[in-house]
Amino acid sequence: MADHAQLHRAVRKIACDMVKRLYPRRLGRERQEELATSLVRQWAGYEGHAALFTPRGRYWLELTAMPPKGFNVAVTQVPGHPIEAFLKDWKIERGQVPAIVRRLNLSQSAEFTNTLGRPLRMWIDPKQRSVHMEPLDDDNKAT
Repeated sequence: MADHAQLHRAVRKIACDMVKRLYPRRLGRERQEELATSLVRQWAGYEGHAALFTPRGRYWLELTAMPPKGFNVAVTQVPGHPIEAFLKDWKIERGQVPAIVRRLNLSQSAEFTNTLGRPLRMWIDPKQRSVHMEPLDDDNKAT
């Protein structure tokens, strides 16, 4: 059990360090903790892959074990606004972007309504390094 706790602490520290690195402007403690928790959860759920979106771009983070007790995080940045390409095509109001990006960072999925009143879902797959958009209707709305 101690090994699991030590492993979790090590990965958590790496996640906290990555959040500080990717968000050079000071975030509040609660926001830092939320993002670090999201990274740990993503690394666990996506086989060592995670994503964070910032105003400067999309970051894909791959955590790999480096025996005997270390880790490495490979960071790939896609510069530019993380969802800019979707705004015009899907008629997304720019004012919704901060809330959408926050949801993507915390849960890898965001549901919202565009300027035409159409419900949409944007989601990311950290392992595939992809961003997806889909309309929501009665047949594919999340429950």
